[in-house]
Amino acid sequence: MAITCIVDVVLHEGSSKDIEKFKQAMRNCTEVAHCYYVTGTYDFVLIVNTRDMSHFEAFSKKQLMDNANLKHFYTHVVMDKVKVGYGVVV
Repeated sequence: MAITCIVDVVLHEGSSKDIEKFKQAMRNCTEVAHCYYVTGTYDFVLIVNTRDMSHFEAFSKKQLMDNANLKHFYTHVVMDKVKVGYGVVV
């Protein structure tokens, strides 16, 4: 069963080089549907789609846990997609 997770990411270092390196890694990662560089408590918010929880575990080990510049990440597993869309009301 496919799952979607929302992952909040905090990096150790926030230099422009470190930020760009993480952005490029996420651009190259097929599981990452969306990657947002954000203000506030976290540095990035990711929307991650995987086949199942073991696929997410493999993704998190390779892309997050093994990233030496990643300080913390927090995962929210989506239970129900109540509304999905990108419409803008003008």
